Amino acid sequence: MPDENTNQTPPADQAAEPLGAAGVKALQQEREARGELEKQLKAMQDQFAGLAEAFGVKAEKGAKPEETVARLTQTVGDIQKSLQVERLARQNRITDEDDIATLLAVSDEGARAKLAARLAPADPGPDNEPRPRIPKPDASQGPKGDPAKPDAKPGLSRLTQGVTDALEKLN
Repeated sequence: MPDENTNQTPPADQAAEPLGAAGVKALQQEREARGELEKQLKAMQDQFAGLAEAFGVKAEKGAKPEETVARLTQTVGDIQKSLQVERLARQNRITDEDDIATLLAVSDEGARAKLAARLAPADPGPDNEPRPRIPKPDASQGPKGDPAKPDAKPGLSRLTQGVTDALEKLN
């Protein structure tokens, strides 16, 4: 199959003979339409390059457009993820940089929202200082049995006797 270069056109006198007047006119219209489309393509490529540059993606010389689109898509996705994390942090009053970095590491949006709720500080107290998060008491733990307090009197007499003996030895 011979390589055909569509950019090269035969001289007008060679093309006019086999095509006839109607063919020449159609060929001329196709060339004009192609020229217009190439101008539009160039304008779109310039706009795309400007868009990519605005998002910080440098279009490398000779890079395929698909590669640039993929990098641009990745950059836009990262920006959207950062924006969502910042919103979650603001809504949940999360200010610690390590917590925000942890939120950024989570890829699932639902899991990220649940984690943000867990990382949120406790509601502020009356002085607007965050209260420490204290776990609820567990009723299954701790002492059981008679809640009556034991009588401290039997041990008190023994202690007073011991103190009295110690003071007598010193004197």
